[in-house]
Amino acid sequence: MEAAHSRNYRIYLAVLSLSFVWCFLIASVPFLAHGKGIAPILANVIRLFFSPICHQASERSFILSGQPLAVCSRCTGIYAGFFLGLILFPFLRRDRHSEFPPRRVLLASATPMLLELILAHTQLYESGTVIRSITGLIPGGTMVFYVMPSLFDLATPNPQREVHSWTTHPANSYPP
Repeated sequence: MEAAHSRNYRIYLAVLSLSFVWCFLIASVPFLAHGKGIAPILANVIRLFFSPICHQASERSFILSGQPLAVCSRCTGIYAGFFLGLILFPFLRRDRHSEFPPRRVLLASATPMLLELILAHTQLYESGTVIRSITGLIPGGTMVFYVMPSLFDLATPNPQREVHSWTTHPANSYPP
């Protein structure tokens, strides 16, 4: 039991650290863009890194020092929510690290974001950056309570769990 607790703690710290670095990179772009030397190049590299996962439209992004963050306001909300959820996770899930909340909790947390997306795409309502970030913050924070137990479970040795490589998986076998 002590080994599992120690392993879960290391996993938690690793994910918390990665999440902090992720959020730091997002927020650092406007300041790097105004820097000297290699700083503006780093800002462009960070924007390029985030470009496959976000549209990065400046009119839908938070602006700091006259420059947009590396991702849009909704993505900023999702990542900030995940980081905040990680901070709260040990306090809210103290003795139940391996339990998942009911799926309806995740669905309910994503509902405001989905409604906002539908209203925006049907042009019935155009939300601002704050609303977009809040609707991302909620599911971002909720995801932690599904991701962390999954990671803890994956790291737990389980001789009953079957693991197949893609080459030996029965679905990939050819008929004789």
